[in-house]
Amino acid sequence: MQTENNPQYSGEVHVHLHEIHINKKLFKVAEPSLTGAQLKVLGGIPPENQLFLEQHGGKDVPIGNQQVVEIRNGLHFFDVAPGTFGHGA
Repeated sequence: MQTENNPQYSGEVHVHLHEIHINKKLFKVAEPSLTGAQLKVLGGIPPENQLFLEQHGGKDVPIGNQQVVEIRNGLHFFDVAPGTFGHGA
């Protein structure tokens, strides 16, 4: 708070942006959580494609359209078209 004792405070609100990747493209988002459908819109992914959360050293996690994902820095997502066997980005 700006006071005589703290003149550096300007009253500006600073929004924390999370850096995530969708199909290897960087996105900066302020939302603390997004649904799978919102992530698809952000990444320009067709709604019928399956979205996955990449897991290093583990099995990638499918993300449903209505599933809520807590957003944090460094998350990587990719999509797979329907009828595609296997997956990977």
